[in-house]
Amino acid sequence: MLDLDWIYPPGLALFCGGDALFRRSVLAAANGFDETLIAGEEPELCRRILGMGWLILHVDHAMTGHDLAITRWSQYWKRATRAGHAFAEVSERFRATENPFWLDVARANERRALLLLSAATTGAAGCIALRSPGPGLGVFLVFLGLAVRSAWKARWKSKNRLTLLLYGIHAHLQQVPIYVGQLQYRRSRWKGERLKLIEYNRR
Repeated sequence: MLDLDWIYPPGLALFCGGDALFRRSVLAAANGFDETLIAGEEPELCRRILGMGWLILHVDHAMTGHDLAITRWSQYWKRATRAGHAFAEVSERFRATENPFWLDVARANERRALLLLSAATTGAAGCIALRSPGPGLGVFLVFLGLAVRSAWKARWKSKNRLTLLLYGIHAHLQQVPIYVGQLQYRRSRWKGERLKLIEYNRR
């Protein structure tokens, strides 16, 4: 299911993941990766490369194998919080530039996470107040509807219906830990601290 996160339409792209090829001259001109980042270092580098006039091309061919090695819920949660940290820190770096990056993604995640949490809280409160599972069931059905909608939109990524349904659930469920990751970054920045590298698949 999580492998679908890495499937993008081929062609020009705004950034790449960790498995990529770079021209050595471009890496040198961009001063390479920013070692102070604990997440989002590839997109941040790609943003600087694009700013220099170069292009990022997504080629529709398998180049490497990447095992996420996620077998526990705690790993899933930590991976999502790391993504949130990346969205928050990288978007903050480009906030005042002519071409902001990931700022819209960070804001959209905040809206979606707060909406999900509000819906869950309202549903639980309704169940308690009415002494009925109705409100909770209603919230669950709405969430399921959103998941099915997301699965349908991602149908070009896989032919397996179960995988697509799980991916649809994942697309919305991950919004909460991603937002937690954003909050962790903001808290550490306010306190003048830096978080350590976030490893989700350490064995």
